[in-house]
Amino acid sequence: MSGIFEVMQAQGMSKVRIQREGEGVCVLDSKGTKIDAEEFPLDRLIASMLAGRHEHVDFHQDPSFGAAVVVAVHSSRLGRPYGGLRRIGPAGFASAQAAEQAAIVDALRLSRAMSFKCAGARMRAGGSKIVVLGDPDDPSLDNDDYYRFVASCIDDSGSVTGPDMGFTLEQAAKIARFTPHIVGYEGAPGGGPTGETAGFGVYMAMKACAHHRWESPDLTGRRVAIQGVGRLGAALAECLAAEGAELIVADPDGLALQAALARIRPTEARVVSIDEILTVECDILAPCAMGAVLDGDTIAALRCEVVCGGANNPLADEEKGAALLHERGILYAIDWIANAGGVLNGEEAYRCRTEKQPFGLSRVLARTCRACNEGLAEVLESSRSGKINPLQAAYAKYGIAVMG
Repeated sequence: MSGIFEVMQAQGMSKVRIQREGEGVCVLDSKGTKIDAEEFPLDRLIASMLAGRHEHVDFHQDPSFGAAVVVAVHSSRLGRPYGGLRRIGPAGFASAQAAEQAAIVDALRLSRAMSFKCAGARMRAGGSKIVVLGDPDDPSLDNDDYYRFVASCIDDSGSVTGPDMGFTLEQAAKIARFTPHIVGYEGAPGGGPTGETAGFGVYMAMKACAHHRWESPDLTGRRVAIQGVGRLGAALAECLAAEGAELIVADPDGLALQAALARIRPTEARVVSIDEILTVECDILAPCAMGAVLDGDTIAALRCEVVCGGANNPLADEEKGAALLHERGILYAIDWIANAGGVLNGEEAYRCRTEKQPFGLSRVLARTCRACNEGLAEVLESSRSGKINPLQAAYAKYGIAVMG
């Protein structure tokens, strides 16, 4: 079966928008004109959009250098959408259509999570996600035409974005030459990479979990296993080391691992493999790398009392995963509350860049504490009093604001 980009290329189209319209969808071309949807393979996309109540999904391409971008906007009803910019290459996919489908699923899940993240952070903003299809290591994509094209997709989405997986801070800086709507790049005005404040936010969320589970926010002596010590995971490790937590860490990137270990000195950390980290005995497991790492099998093998990390969508199936954790008596800190420090940094950095105002770090940290610590504590208490799991309590608290 042909993919959406393949159909677009055959018809010479640079952009297609799939827009929710009541309880159905319509298809628009680059000029906003409705077109016949019959030739596009949309059944799975339509079902997902209607279930998640996404506003629209855009497909952009420039065949001159093989660039393709999927943009999902979940909600803009509360304000400008925020969401990361990531890139996935062809490695690991059986076909271009399989990679395209993975990009669509990623964009839909993460844009919806961003809407709730912004609500949990008490921002007047919605959620989006921009997923670029292309090999991050392809030198032919390191040029102004390519970065200008990616920037045009960002601008067209109406989003504020920042570099996620597949884009370096230096590459994001090159994109920033062509759009004002990206933050967190190398040399950006403001608070620097969003992973630093996101890591602080996860740390504050852990303290809320500790208070809920052990009646004290003190993490001294608590054993914390961190899967992934990139910028967010390393910032989290540094906060935990300063409080005297016992650390177990894993990351397949040897350089990232060494950098994280250097940040926490003189504290030592036990290093294990990326597979072993999910089953080590610990008080708190912190998934801070790829999403969907916790499914039925991995949840059954967990040896922790709390799951609280910075990864987006750590549960392979959000509802089932949350229910399984609850049944096992494992406290779950909802990812889009725990890692909200990153988007709060991004919002302040965007204000700093566009309004030429100084970056208010103290304001960002205070708002991060309110969202990730106090906000999560409220959700956990609602979960306990309502005898429901934390995810159900979170959606009950924020669902109406986001979904209408």
